Amino acid sequence: MSGFYDRYIRGVETLPYDEAFAAAGLRLVRSPQGALSTGIVLDRNERQNARVESLRAGSSALEAGVQEGDMILSLGGARATRDNWSSLLSRYKAGDRVTLQVQRFRKTLEINLELREPELTSFRLEEISNAPAAAKKLREAWLSGQ
Repeated sequence: MSGFYDRYIRGVETLPYDEAFAAAGLRLVRSPQGALSTGIVLDRNERQNARVESLRAGSSALEAGVQEGDMILSLGGARATRDNWSSLLSRYKAGDRVTLQVQRFRKTLEINLELREPELTSFRLEEISNAPAAAKKLREAWLSGQ
């Protein structure tokens, strides 16, 4: 088990979930949740405006040139507020490039922004319908505590 611990516990490799669950006739299903990712964190104290409070490291917004303190005026031509930000993002899909209009000091800038997959993911286990009999037997024993 030392190799396993070195790779997955002490190391940074992702656990081999697909392989482990398949042995019991199961598959791990990942589903993106929430709004698309830009890396922009809006100021919670603003309601009418969409002011950039912070940016996540490595985000598409940071790479595109958005700065903390920028006031977002529009996304894809639609007026942006803190309250409608998620709704505006829901009009697009990951990989879309949209124009973000921001006000920085007294200048209005247009920034091309690539939207990325949501940062949140939900997970669920599903049975593999054509799993081998041995895998189904292992799953039944596991679930019944035997």
